Amino acid sequence: MARVTLNGVKKMYDDGTVAVHDVSLDVADGEFVVLVGPSGCGKSTTLRMIAGLESISAGELRIDDRVVNDVPPAKRDIAMVFQSYALYPHMSVRDNMGFALRLQKRPKKEIREKVQRAAEVLGLESLFDRTPRQLSGGQRQRVAIGRALVREPRVFLFDEPLSNLDAKLRAEMRRELAALHRRLGTTMIYVTHDQLEAMTLGDRIVVMNQGNVCQIGIPSDVYDSPVDTFVATFLGSPPMNLLPGSISRKGGETRFSPDAQPAANVTLDPGAAGGASRVILGVRPEHIGIGAVVPGGDTGVMSATVELVEPLGHDQLVHLRMGDVALIARTERDNGPKADSSVSLLVDPHHVHLFDETTRKAL
Repeated sequence: MARVTLNGVKKMYDDGTVAVHDVSLDVADGEFVVLVGPSGCGKSTTLRMIAGLESISAGELRIDDRVVNDVPPAKRDIAMVFQSYALYPHMSVRDNMGFALRLQKRPKKEIREKVQRAAEVLGLESLFDRTPRQLSGGQRQRVAIGRALVREPRVFLFDEPLSNLDAKLRAEMRRELAALHRRLGTTMIYVTHDQLEAMTLGDRIVVMNQGNVCQIGIPSDVYDSPVDTFVATFLGSPPMNLLPGSISRKGGETRFSPDAQPAANVTLDPGAAGGASRVILGVRPEHIGIGAVVPGGDTGVMSATVELVEPLGHDQLVHLRMGDVALIARTERDNGPKADSSVSLLVDPHHVHLFDETTRKAL
């Protein structure tokens, strides 16, 4: 096991393109850290710099107390599992798993023992004599992980290893990876664009966008307290709803009025917006309640039109329209409204997030 530290790491290509800006991250010994963000955000480039597959333009990378900026990949004592399985098609599962050790000219007995132990951990013993074309996608990915496991590296690096699998296999492999980390206690750094993988696998998650680190924290903290509107809308499915609007203060009350419906308002906790007069209010779909519109109308209540109802089995998503703003609410299946109906929206002030309209940072 090992500690991995990045201090101001940057990647700039010869044409001047900066892929990663000033990333600083301390991965503790035995920790499972997930880098998550949209395509092109720099997460895979960061992982490849840790692996030694990309050069570092600036900053310092340490594995424990050793600076490894210029250390070749083979001497960093890491193992990497890629998105593609990269298995040798003519070799059996047993031979694929032991190939790296044979290249190192390890004793045959040692190779057999390590391959056997890895196969037991991953449930591959019955597949030893099969070739990759005789395996399912999940089985191939387990063999790729097993090939890394037999090397007993100090750090495991995973670059979107589950993206080629269907939804059911991804769920199964997530459970297997989490269980593998619990058993081994090895430092693991994992890259994904799937926020569900990040939330379920990581001890901590690192949210990246446009080459920058936006927020680092345990998944529940990042979900509950996003630092800006990007993190707020990236983590969570469906994403957080955002409503631009104005803040008014009168008689000790603080109220938010959305631009899409200026006559409506949401009563906030006193002082919730600080001194701001313009904010973006964020509320997650599960924190929007839906009620019937009162005949005659209460001008203080937010209302919307139902555009679509998506049944999900145990609950449903209600797609709403308030002026030019689209919203999503999550409701119980049997208590939802019908399409084209008008409804009132009930927002719990204890579950709203307020962001600066200009910087889009959390207030």
